[in-house]
Amino acid sequence: MNARAIDSWAPDDPAFWQSRGKLIAHRNLWISVPNLLVAFGVWTIWSVVVVLLPPAGFGYSTTELFLLAAMPGLSGAVLRLAYGLVATRVEGRRLTMITTLALLVPAVGLGVAVQDPQTPYPVMLLLAGLCGLGAGSFASSMTSLTLLFPRWELGSALGLNSGMGNLGVSMAQFLVPIVVTLSVFGALAGAPQTVELRGDAQLLWLQNAGFVWVPAILLCALFARFGMHEVPFPPAREAGVSVYAQRRYWVLSLMYLGTFGSFIGFTAAFPLFAHTQFPEIDVLQYVFLGPLFGALARPLGGWLADRYGGGPVTFWAFALMGSSVLVSMNFLPGSATAGSFWGVMAAFMVLFLAAGLGSGSMFRIVPDLIEGERPEPAPRRSIRESGQVIGLVSAVGALGAFAVPVLLALALGTSGGVHGALTMFVLFYLVCMALTWWCHVRTRSDPDW
Repeated sequence: MNARAIDSWAPDDPAFWQSRGKLIAHRNLWISVPNLLVAFGVWTIWSVVVVLLPPAGFGYSTTELFLLAAMPGLSGAVLRLAYGLVATRVEGRRLTMITTLALLVPAVGLGVAVQDPQTPYPVMLLLAGLCGLGAGSFASSMTSLTLLFPRWELGSALGLNSGMGNLGVSMAQFLVPIVVTLSVFGALAGAPQTVELRGDAQLLWLQNAGFVWVPAILLCALFARFGMHEVPFPPAREAGVSVYAQRRYWVLSLMYLGTFGSFIGFTAAFPLFAHTQFPEIDVLQYVFLGPLFGALARPLGGWLADRYGGGPVTFWAFALMGSSVLVSMNFLPGSATAGSFWGVMAAFMVLFLAAGLGSGSMFRIVPDLIEGERPEPAPRRSIRESGQVIGLVSAVGALGAFAVPVLLALALGTSGGVHGALTMFVLFYLVCMALTWWCHVRTRSDPDW
């Protein structure tokens, strides 16, 4: 008999929730958070690594580097769809342990590959794609939580899990530039590489960018194995209209592409983008601040959405995002000016902040659409439907990590500048504002609009 197996689970029963369910659910949530944080970190390590590859002797073009930064986003989108469905069939404890252990493959693979500048580019592309396993963990983690928490705490639990998990992005961009300068693992990790950065010869252990995650992955997997519980799935209900056939979820997905997609997309692209525009600046000292602001703003977005509504907060987040991109274009280098790194940095910090606010407010909308305006005694939607919704919305959002670097690379490759790509982002935010107003402001988030 498994001591962690729960015989029955009824979180929507207030008596059960107060006597037993609340403690178990929150215990599992706080073990899920570090697992998701590590997953986000592994997902985004290539955003930093691509800046360090050319000095280490990897002769990749700027377009190839942007593609390496983008690949985890493309694979992550596909894996989120798959993980969301798997989470409806595999209980959360086992799934959390397996998905976390799977991160060892891209982490160790990266650590081995970057030690040899002759590593074929397709191998590097494959390893970057495998980092999308970290993105998939989001869908499985969030789907499992929909089973654990009652409807009146579901939004807060999902927001906390995703918001704390997002801190893994900033952690990766802060930690990796530090650990690659240190012999953290000694001879076990291999020899350092001699590189030239801004005219100075330095020793770097690029392999540490991958190896540093191995202890954390093993520790988090152990916590999941021995600390989480096995909660039974509710009885299957009759299938209704497919999630993929409902336009409200596709619109929600597009909105999430605008909020979270911008957050994760510019996380993937901004270090290399800033480096190409201001090569004299050590951008890796500062780029972690954007994801940090975005992650910390996410709970604030949820709080504002509780107070003023998810639709209005998301609408103004898009307005702020578009305005910050327009402002950043005035500080980019051009034929007559050297530009201002600090001006671009400030503008993008506002963009990350707004993207975080919008991502947080979206999670006030998601539970309402899944559950709908139904009387409290009504049974909750099936775990399968919740998994499909979270898988779809989060997968489309993850595409931002692919689209943003690719569009910037195309703009640089065709015109030598990024104004065209940034203009496209502004136009996209205008479209998102219109959709948000029509579907979630004008109708007050009526799920039947």
